[in-house]
Amino acid sequence: MNNLALVVMLLASSGLVLFVQRSSLHDLRTENQRLAGEAASARRAAAETHTAIANLKVGLEEKREQRAALRSHLSAEGATSDMIPMEPDKEGVWPPDKPYFYLKKEYLSDAFFQRFAREFHSNPDAAIVLGMTPNEATAVDDAFHSVIEKFRALEAENLTPSTEHASTRFPRGQKTSYRLPALKDQMRPAVENFLASTGALLGDSRAEIFSHWAKLCFADSLGDFAPKARIFTLTDEDLQGDRKLTRLEVVEEGGKQLSYFELWDPPREYGLPEGFLPRFFYRHLFGENGQKRPGVQPLSE
Repeated sequence: MNNLALVVMLLASSGLVLFVQRSSLHDLRTENQRLAGEAASARRAAAETHTAIANLKVGLEEKREQRAALRSHLSAEGATSDMIPMEPDKEGVWPPDKPYFYLKKEYLSDAFFQRFAREFHSNPDAAIVLGMTPNEATAVDDAFHSVIEKFRALEAENLTPSTEHASTRFPRGQKTSYRLPALKDQMRPAVENFLASTGALLGDSRAEIFSHWAKLCFADSLGDFAPKARIFTLTDEDLQGDRKLTRLEVVEEGGKQLSYFELWDPPREYGLPEGFLPRFFYRHLFGENGQKRPGVQPLSE
């Protein structure tokens, strides 16, 4: 019986060893197949990379040949006697009937530089770029600034008290609100006159560029002359230390917020020289620091 049990145990152990060996061999074959697949993929990728590099080398050589041909053509063209050089000393800084002003005039509409200075005056650089004489620059600046002053005067004339507030924000402060109607239609004649006078003064090509700049300024800095009615709400808050904060919210009637200002009393100086301190945008309506309340007592929330 003991011998029989021993034989059975030996057979079972041998079977287990054989099973483990076959399982390991299967795993090894599977891993070898996976590695072979990855190797094949790597070889294909390497071949594709070599092909791409070869194509790029061919393309680079073609570009070099094209560049050499273009250089040769430009050299030959520059050697011809019919070339008309740019001569600003003879033609002026804005040559009439010429497509250039150090660069093509068509690019000046979108040229990036400061076109207008503080208080909505023309920047001297704009006059230089468009080749304006001193008299032209003064006349254009006066015409442009008159449009701004017309808009500010219309705002001051049409400002009326309002029981509607810009928002329900800042409930702790004392609120004073005003309404301005849409003013774009009233501004249309002034804008049309400005464009016409600029065109007559500068000529079509220069006036087209300056008018494009002016329209961008009107849209970006003056809200396109208010095509919709606006609500202005000033919220006065007394703070510790004898300080006062006035918050001004400007929204389109019905919702969209247009701008927000914080006005401090005494005013903050921001560490800037006096000439560089920002001035309150709506001072023509509410005073230099928002202290004016024209024609109305403060309204409670």
